[in-house]
Amino acid sequence: MATARTLISRFSCFVAFLPAVGAAGPAFSYDASWYRARGWSGEYSNGFTMATDITLNIRGSPDLDVPKSMSCVLRKGSTYHQWNKKRIVADRLEFISFTKIKTYELKASFTVEVSRESDGRNTTIEFKKGDRWSYLAYLAEGNFLIKFGDTVYVAGEDLYDESTEVEAPVKSDWSRYDEWLKLKCANGTVGWIFFNEIKNTPGFSKANISGYGVASDRRPEPKSPSQRVILSSPSPHRK
Repeated sequence: MATARTLISRFSCFVAFLPAVGAAGPAFSYDASWYRARGWSGEYSNGFTMATDITLNIRGSPDLDVPKSMSCVLRKGSTYHQWNKKRIVADRLEFISFTKIKTYELKASFTVEVSRESDGRNTTIEFKKGDRWSYLAYLAEGNFLIKFGDTVYVAGEDLYDESTEVEAPVKSDWSRYDEWLKLKCANGTVGWIFFNEIKNTPGFSKANISGYGVASDRRPEPKSPSQRVILSSPSPHRK
């Protein structure tokens, strides 16, 4: 299993390139049953490139109960992805996610190696049958954040396989994972986009990724010869 620091660094996706930003206001849609993390998870995380110029309404905070009352202009070719370092800096992008916390219980006594989130140090936990731990967020490569006792760790699928999920009191949103993007729009508006509301919609295309860890804005396509305007010099014989 990769170390906690390595996986969290991937999850935060080039955190060194993220500018310092003020803390977002409270998200009232997300209570203590949600875990808030910096970054979008996955080996190839979500993102998008603008297929055309678009004006849409966005929110002032990452809260589904807040109305979309702010006008935001997004320009064709702009790529919003954790790997597009230039746009992260230019538009002060901030990627956060909320995961519905799940509770698991050990089916039998089990010893597992994990990494502490705080310092990345490997350690061993000797679980007993009936011990419970909390699933906080997926990272990458089959690893995820858990909380056991008062400590947060990075664990792998072996722990998941030895545990069973405790039934959720409310099943309607138990498996939800919400991704939010804070950005500075082309018209100067600063606000939040809820990814689920724009993915697979007209005007938004897959992120322009050229390789693992590399994403960039899409350059305008050169005009075909038939689209070019040719300016000729006046004929020397013309009066």
